[in-house]
Amino acid sequence: MCCKLAFRNVRRSLKDYFVYFLTLTFGVCIFYVFGSMDAQQAFTNPVQSSVFAMLVQIMDVLSVFVSIILGFLILYANTFLIKRRKKELGVYALLGMPKGKVNLIFLLETAVVGALSLACGLGLGVAASQAVSLLTAQVFEVKLDTFHFVFSPAAAGKTILYFAIIFVVVMALGSVSISRQKLIDLLSAQKKNQTFRAKKLWHSVVLFLLSVALIGTAYWMFIRNGMRMLGSEIPLIMLVGGVGTLLFFMSLSGFLLRICKSNKRLYYNKLNMFVLRQLNSKINTTYLSVTFICLMLLLSVGALSFGIGVAQSMQDQLAEITVYDVSLYNGSKEHSERPVMEILQEHGFDLAGYLDGSVTFAYHDTGIHKADLLAGCYEGDDVPGTNITVDAVSESDYNALMELSGQPTFDLPEGEFAVIALSHDSQQAVKNYLKGERTVTLGGQTLRAHRDGYLTGALETSTGVGAAEDVIFVLPDEVAAAIPAYRSTISGFYAGDKEAAETAFLDFVERVGGEIEEGSSIKIYGATSTLVYQIALGSKVTFLYIGIYLGIVFLLASAAILALQQLSEAADNNQRYRLLRKLGTADGMLRGVVFSQVALYFFIPLALALVHSAVFFYVMQSALTSIGVQNIWPSTLWTLGIVLVIYGAYFALTYFGAQRMATETSLATK
Repeated sequence: MCCKLAFRNVRRSLKDYFVYFLTLTFGVCIFYVFGSMDAQQAFTNPVQSSVFAMLVQIMDVLSVFVSIILGFLILYANTFLIKRRKKELGVYALLGMPKGKVNLIFLLETAVVGALSLACGLGLGVAASQAVSLLTAQVFEVKLDTFHFVFSPAAAGKTILYFAIIFVVVMALGSVSISRQKLIDLLSAQKKNQTFRAKKLWHSVVLFLLSVALIGTAYWMFIRNGMRMLGSEIPLIMLVGGVGTLLFFMSLSGFLLRICKSNKRLYYNKLNMFVLRQLNSKINTTYLSVTFICLMLLLSVGALSFGIGVAQSMQDQLAEITVYDVSLYNGSKEHSERPVMEILQEHGFDLAGYLDGSVTFAYHDTGIHKADLLAGCYEGDDVPGTNITVDAVSESDYNALMELSGQPTFDLPEGEFAVIALSHDSQQAVKNYLKGERTVTLGGQTLRAHRDGYLTGALETSTGVGAAEDVIFVLPDEVAAAIPAYRSTISGFYAGDKEAAETAFLDFVERVGGEIEEGSSIKIYGATSTLVYQIALGSKVTFLYIGIYLGIVFLLASAAILALQQLSEAADNNQRYRLLRKLGTADGMLRGVVFSQVALYFFIPLALALVHSAVFFYVMQSALTSIGVQNIWPSTLWTLGIVLVIYGAYFALTYFGAQRMATETSLATK
């Protein structure tokens, strides 16, 4: 009988369960999709496999964190459902049903909804993982001759296990909650109101001013430090900003109503008085949850925009760091100035057979610290690479590399040196550096800085331009020869078929293996454009997927909590809606009341979250611009689009659900 009653209740209350069911389904879907990365068919390349082995490990850790978030969300939703069903459960008890059977009915209902959402979520997740697999293959430029169905038993098992544990815990806590309720409390639950304490106006004004000061301080600290230099100040900025946000919502209920009442045309228009008083009362009792939702929305926007923005920046950098097919350098601690080709030939390795054209050159140690050279030229107080000395190359080596790669050559005027700036951040600093008369003394000669701009020619293919090694001098040949040389490097292009040459060369590099021979102090290292390209694509997908995973989970949790709160509020307002109907309120005006309440409650925390996000976008733009990304609008628009679609969908579902409750209540009074 209990099973039959539980199934009947689920069917009858399907509209009440819909937001809960939808959230669970999408939660399971996302959890499975990002947990099934190990089964992706695109990851067949050894480099890709190693990158995604790390991604899978990261996803495993994130899955634990996400399961905790979803667990709290399900627990909160379950509390809403218990509150919604208290009177019904009380009626069962009043009719003589033992409390154990009442508990059993509720447990069965929860289990049925959980099992359905788990089944639907897994089905949707398996379907979505096929699309993600194809998307990943496209990002990695992997050609798929045939489509292979992707299914990860491990991810499915982990999803079922995690959600089963969550539901067991939730059902146990729900059972305890129902068992502790007295019959009178169950029957009169809808008549109980939350405690409301009106704040004095001056208290609210002080809290508001303090909140603005704290939020402004957090903004100032964030903008001043930027994303690269935050370090240990991140927790402090989050604490200051979080407390400021909390105080903002605490103060809002104290003077929002008074401000609106001062505008009598607004306050007494239609049912605005009812809407504003309801909103004021709700914020006064739920400011903690509203603050939590606002901060989660900020985290959602931040995770999405940062993941998409960094992925975009990595894509934009690829052309700059893969100019040559291959670069090798002498990484030995001693005699690193010895030419790479000479060392390889001595040990029986014929590098020339792999290359169609190449240039061997060496870097020279100027002994000039980058921090001293560019002091005051960077934005902010710190210069990247404080203890790093600036490298230099000779004019002839630079022009030989430019001719080989098809980049513009440069004729260095007599008595001058030029500066190569390889990142946007360093280019801005060098531009500031060249505004004044600059001289350096090297090799017994004093040289003037060439002031007609900086050079941007790439010298080698590498895994990336480090912040400390992105400024290089171009010196006259005689000056370069007079200062110490180190790290001999060769950059070139493959001979013949590039793909075949890449395979043969990687085998050659594997045989060299860092040490030219076992026990040798000579070490040869290098990178190919294909290798760097694959690593960069792997990192791009890693940041993109982590950002989307966390961003959507935070967004779902925020929107679902707001939706459940508003549906609970609509259920609590049954008597108020009935009274409004008795007073002659038209159905259209009643729908307007519901719309205004839901819209204000949804979009007030979103508005503050977007203000926070605007500061984050500003700082992120500066950070991404420093590594060459000039336009962050694509990532920003993608982020806002995802947020508005998901958040807007929950808003619409909540509005129609609350409107149905209000309409059913008003119809019952006719």
